[in-house]
Amino acid sequence: TTKESKQFDKSFLVNIKNKSFVRFNGLLDMAHKEGLTKMVIDNMTVSSDGKIAWCLGHVEFKDGKIVHMSGSAKAETLKTHLIGYEVEMAATRMFARCLRNALNIDFVSVEEMSD
Repeated sequence: TTKESKQFDKSFLVNIKNKSFVRFNGLLDMAHKEGLTKMVIDNMTVSSDGKIAWCLGHVEFKDGKIVHMSGSAKAETLKTHLIGYEVEMAATRMFARCLRNALNIDFVSVEEMSD
């Protein structure tokens, strides 16, 4: 694990099949402590049938660091209770990836996982 990983409150970590995953709120908590100033959706695209969503965006920090990433979601990649929220989950996944990369976090976020 990275130095940053050890700073997580244990309530932000989840164990699934003997692997650790971080909750999005844990990434967000750490990012605020590290100087997060902006979370921006640059582009959101939804397929014509509304079943797939893609999101491009970035996060910015006080020290000038900017990290761009993408996220996508479709029913087949969502937990059952999140089907119908493809747009929201594409954005959540994109922001989770931005924050993980900006903070050098080696855990995948729970929100990026499917059932």
